[in-house]
Amino acid sequence: VITKDDLDLIGKTLQVDYVLLGNLARGGDLYRSESVLYSVRDRRVVARARVSDHDLIGLAQKEIKESLRSFRSKSLKDIGAGGSIDLVFLMDLSYRINRDWQPVKDAVIGLASYLIDSRRLDTRVYLAPFSDKMKYAASSVSANSIVAVRNDLDNLKPAGGAGKDDFTKSLRYAVNSVRWRADARKV
Repeated sequence: VITKDDLDLIGKTLQVDYVLLGNLARGGDLYRSESVLYSVRDRRVVARARVSDHDLIGLAQKEIKESLRSFRSKSLKDIGAGGSIDLVFLMDLSYRINRDWQPVKDAVIGLASYLIDSRRLDTRVYLAPFSDKMKYAASSVSANSIVAVRNDLDNLKPAGGAGKDDFTKSLRYAVNSVRWRADARKV
């Protein structure tokens, strides 16, 4: 569970404007997501989205589109060409993701591709995986390269279990160690 205090701490520490978070579930061949867009400045949820799709790429695209549709004033269109964005993915890398690992990788690559190719944004993608098999918090960064994102994801292999402490270590790593760019949108 991520509390409002956790989100406020992330926002103040990293100067993050908005956080998109939620729950992902799979039932049969359908993925479902319920998410919220939280404004750190306003200290409140500014948009909610409930979407479903047969693959994670489509789900991620629908989730972002739906969240930003109900919150147009701060959509990615405001960045324009030449803008920049830093993304951090906290990724459950335990055995339980093994069956869905390829669709998760495809979703991350799809989002990076959309931002880099379609939106023409200077994009940095940080991967912060967690599981109990990881001895320390680790991350990789891909600067404006879809190939680098794909290679970084291919180097990750699901192993072990994951609990609250593992997630907390990964979140702490993202808060304390990711080198956010001052001029970039931070997600």
